Amino acid sequence: MFKNALVGMMMLVVAVLAGCATPIIADLSGSDYNLSRKINSNIKLSKVNVRNLAPETKFSTTNPGSQTHFAIRTETQFRKTLEDDIKRYFDQAVQIDTLANKSLTITIKSADNYFVWEGNSQVPLIALLSVGSDVDYIISLKILFEIEENNKVVNSYYYDDIVTIKGKGAVNSDIKEAYQKLVAEYRAKFFSDIETMFLKRYF
Repeated sequence: MFKNALVGMMMLVVAVLAGCATPIIADLSGSDYNLSRKINSNIKLSKVNVRNLAPETKFSTTNPGSQTHFAIRTETQFRKTLEDDIKRYFDQAVQIDTLANKSLTITIKSADNYFVWEGNSQVPLIALLSVGSDVDYIISLKILFEIEENNKVVNSYYYDDIVTIKGKGAVNSDIKEAYQKLVAEYRAKFFSDIETMFLKRYF
């Protein structure tokens, strides 16, 4: 019986590793409302330019006893989802006026998304026993906002924060469900932060 259970748990570990390599198709429409909030804004800019310099999230691990980060592989990479979200949000948050003397450049420097196995989970037997337990799902963002006037940067704001939720890390269906919740959480937090900490303070 123990042998059968061990084989079953080993198959789950294989499923985890396969899930990390197989892109998932996520439905993110359930949190689209965070991008369509009505903002009473009189901000006028000549243009909003979004530059996406974020590298692809890579699998990473450190020495035994530390964390292992499994990149969440999605059909549409998160860095692209973030870029599209920002463009959609600012389409509503500001008014484009080609005669305005200010413009905004947004540079996405980092947009990592992954789930974490803690140190002891790297020990083979403990890893087997840990499959299916709750793990941390994380989005880490580093984004630079630069306000320009007459082609010179006159003010800037640097957003550096992480969003974390708990979810299962066993098979593709678990990863898909957790990723959809993670994106919903990031959208709620990030765009609320940008409205209160950037738009209302810098314009």
